[in-house]
Amino acid sequence: MLTFVHDGSPGYHDAQFSACVPFMYKLLGFEGGAPELFGQFSPRCSGGRLATHQEPDPINFFQRTPVSADGGLHTAPAATRPGDSVTLRAEVDLILVVTACSMDLKNINGDRCTAIGIEIL
Repeated sequence: MLTFVHDGSPGYHDAQFSACVPFMYKLLGFEGGAPELFGQFSPRCSGGRLATHQEPDPINFFQRTPVSADGGLHTAPAATRPGDSVTLRAEVDLILVVTACSMDLKNINGDRCTAIGIEIL
């Protein structure tokens, strides 16, 4: 559906971690409303016209996910800097939902969530 055309970043991307969901925040010891990805994703799917019956499988651009010797997944702060980017080309018509990671319990975002910029050409 998408072709990865250019990587203008340090090159860390993850497809192993699922989207953040309330259950994950609970496992991390957080009780209450969390700004998790699925909560951002669901209501934005095509203005509510696209049903989301299950958690989406994200590509976590810029997320560093080291794998330990025992096969465990870990998170590390992103190595990106302002202006780093990826360029994708849509090969078919599609609905693409993009969100910035709102994880604030692990040091994925360098201890702070920041905005993202998106250009559609």
